[in-house]
Amino acid sequence: MANQNSTSRLKALLKAKEGIGKHFQNVSSLTLGGVTMTPSQLSTLIQAELDSMAASGKLKADLKVQIKAEHDARGAVSPLLSLLKAYVLATYGATAAASSTLDDFGYMPRKKGAKTLETKVEAQAKSKATRAAKKPAGSKQTQSINGQPAMPPTPTKLV
Repeated sequence: MANQNSTSRLKALLKAKEGIGKHFQNVSSLTLGGVTMTPSQLSTLIQAELDSMAASGKLKADLKVQIKAEHDARGAVSPLLSLLKAYVLATYGATAAASSTLDDFGYMPRKKGAKTLETKVEAQAKSKATRAAKKPAGSKQTQSINGQPAMPPTPTKLV
């Protein structure tokens, strides 16, 4: 037989079993593929496959129900876990000192981002530029001044 979906297979098995019962009642044995068996043995094998299909169909339906229940539970719990994490971090802090308490909940203390050398150099250049732009002036005169480091001119291609 060619590949069949479960519905087609079920119909084929039922028809084959019906045909065996209808046309092979008086036959004592059948030789199929070099194997000799009685029609009742063949019907028993077909019935075993039908029973297996019914059982697996029930299991598949039960699995779908269980997966839906899991998704529903996850949908209800996920927002609560986010709120719990926020509460724990707000209560105990996100520092290394609170790491043992956070570890009890499965959380890690927040890590400070390590500044790269490039970031440090850029910050130092901006600081110097701001200081040079403000000069020694009063606080009211320097409120709107933010120094930007001088950018080297970008080379342009002459055409």
